[in-house]
Amino acid sequence: MSLTKKLIGRDDKAKPARQEKVGAKASGAGLGVAQVDLRNILTEKSVSLSEAGVAVFRVPADVNKYQIAQAVFDKYGAAVLDVRTVRMRPKRRRRGHTTGQTANWKKAYVKVEDPSKIGIAP
Repeated sequence: MSLTKKLIGRDDKAKPARQEKVGAKASGAGLGVAQVDLRNILTEKSVSLSEAGVAVFRVPADVNKYQIAQAVFDKYGAAVLDVRTVRMRPKRRRRGHTTGQTANWKKAYVKVEDPSKIGIAP
């Protein structure tokens, strides 16, 4: 059983949930749950994953899995089963002689118990 099963939206009475980590300053910047910006990513891969009950979100780079799980539960009311994250590195971009790079961000694969609450097809 993953940690997010114990934390978010589950009624397991075997072990008490560790609520002090959820929404606390566990990461460097200390974003609270209310400040986690969840943006859906709609690609061919995310649509195929939605059949398995997995939603894909773009989140800030400095949030952790507990904060993502709590934000999904607060926004959609769906019990979170698992959260997997991928760090997306910045890409170099040029405009004329000026070089720069895009911002780094994190992609979150969130498996939920009831996909109809989020609006993805079961």
